[in-house]
Amino acid sequence: MVAFVVFCLGILALFIVNKTTLTNTQAGVDQLKTQVKAQETSEQQLILLKDRLAKIASIKSTPNASKSITNVDSLFANVSSASTMNEANITSSKMDISLIIRSNEDLTSFIQNIKSTKLFNTINLPSFTYSANNGYSIAVSLTNK
Repeated sequence: MVAFVVFCLGILALFIVNKTTLTNTQAGVDQLKTQVKAQETSEQQLILLKDRLAKIASIKSTPNASKSITNVDSLFANVSSASTMNEANITSSKMDISLIIRSNEDLTSFIQNIKSTKLFNTINLPSFTYSANNGYSIAVSLTNK
C-alpha cells in the first residue's frame, strides 16, 4: 500500500512538473507569436520603404526636361497669344513642336527667335504649310546643345 501511495505521489508530482513546464512553454510560444507579428509588420514597412526608395532613385535618374522647356519658351518670346501650340514632345535632349501661327508678324518673330538662338545644336523644319483660314502650320524639331 505504501508503494502504491509513493507511486501515486510520484505520478502526481510528475504531472504537476509537466503541467508547469507546459504552461511556461505555452507562454513562451505566445510571446514568440507576438514578436513574429511585430516583425512581420516592420518587415512589410521595410519592404514598402525599399520599394519607395527604388522608385525615388528611378525618378532621380530620369533625365530632366525642364531645361528643354525653358529653351523652347524662349522661342515664343515675341509671339502673340493668337498663335497656338498643337503638340509638343519634349525630352531632355530633343523637342518636336507643332504649332499654328495666325499672322505674318508672329511668323517673323518666331523665325527670328529661332535664327538668333544659340540654345540648340540642330533646328529642323519638317513641315511648313499655309492655309487662308488657319494661318501657318509649322512643325519644328530641335536638339539641345
